Amino acid sequence: MLTILGELAALAALGLALAGAAAKAAQAERARVRAAAKRNARARR
Repeated sequence: MLTILGELAALAALGLALAGAAAKAAQAERARVRAAAKRNARARR
């Protein structure tokens, strides 16, 4: 029983780490898209 709880805790920690990494990647992508839009707006002037 204790090993199952330990495995569940490890899986939960891994899930949280993956969710954090995905959120960070999404934030970086939004920043990249914003920067590209700014560059395009400057190029059009």
